[in-house]
Amino acid sequence: MKRTWLGLLCLVALLWAPAQSEAGDVQKTKDACKNAHAILGWSTFTEKEQHEKPWTKVGWILGRRKAYLKRVDEYEPGVAQQASFNQYKVKGHKNAHAYVAHCGYGGTCNMIASVLYNIYKGIGTPRVYCGPLPKILIEPSKPEIRIPTDEEIREADEEAMEEEEDDSFFDEDDDDDDDDDMEAEFDED
Repeated sequence: MKRTWLGLLCLVALLWAPAQSEAGDVQKTKDACKNAHAILGWSTFTEKEQHEKPWTKVGWILGRRKAYLKRVDEYEPGVAQQASFNQYKVKGHKNAHAYVAHCGYGGTCNMIASVLYNIYKGIGTPRVYCGPLPKILIEPSKPEIRIPTDEEIREADEEAMEEEEDDSFFDEDDDDDDDDDMEAEFDED
């Protein structure tokens, strides 16, 4: 039991300690790395639907970048713009899982990790490694990653634009700035 908790604490330390020291930034590897692994985050989720959410976000990343980012079964060392994905169990803790991207070019994993962290913080701050994965990650399985269609992406973009327009109409910050400018003009007279 003591080993179980020690293993989980090691994984937590790997994922969050560097992030705290860098104000929540993704810890990246060198772009030229030919054997990169992005631990996108980890969880102790018990419901299947909860495990699907990080992969749904990854699907949107792949869908929006399909012109230059490809999902493959196995990455090729030294080849950019492709990634494979696995979900791992965490050694010694039956409910802990890690969500991992594997890349043959460190820059690709760095980009995936950064984009995911910008849109989803529900599984921690990603960390990208060059070289072998930590031995605490075991029993990889291929996740189901659904990539949205072009129409779904277009609809989501239209909805976001509508929301942005609505928000800007009621943006009090802009109004406050205008009021301050007007007050300054009156003070000059």
